[in-house]
Amino acid sequence: MLRHYVENILPNGFKAQVVAVSRRATLRYREAFLKARDELAAEVEQLDPSLLVLGNEARAELPERTQFLLRAHAHLQTIKEMEFAPIISGSNNDPPECKEWTDGAKVEARIVRFKKPLFHADSEKRDRLAIIIVKSMLLTGFDAPVEQAMYLDRFIHQHEL
Repeated sequence: MLRHYVENILPNGFKAQVVAVSRRATLRYREAFLKARDELAAEVEQLDPSLLVLGNEARAELPERTQFLLRAHAHLQTIKEMEFAPIISGSNNDPPECKEWTDGAKVEARIVRFKKPLFHADSEKRDRLAIIIVKSMLLTGFDAPVEQAMYLDRFIHQHEL
């Protein structure tokens, strides 16, 4: 998912949403995204500097992964700063690790942050919260013009359509 996002959505300055199968899965997705982000940034930083100056024809001869890393290089700083946040509702029996992600005020603040663009000349008007991860929230009636992709990891049916 992160590769698709970095390759297709990020270059246009848009954000994405992941719909997970459970509230627990939203937390796991966040951890996986953080790990994948850090690994990707490290790979991009390890590129041989001589590759960065190659023209399109020479790049086309390189392995697909190297081509992807070269394209990602243009967004390295954004990739390193990207944030991912579960947006989930709370329950009385929530384990401690859920509390950060179910606090009503924090959820609302993250939604406001998500609606800001990734790129803007004014740092007050942009936000690096690139991907929100939900279970059932924000599936209907959610208006976020900056969101271009929704990755589904569960069936959506009836009232959720």
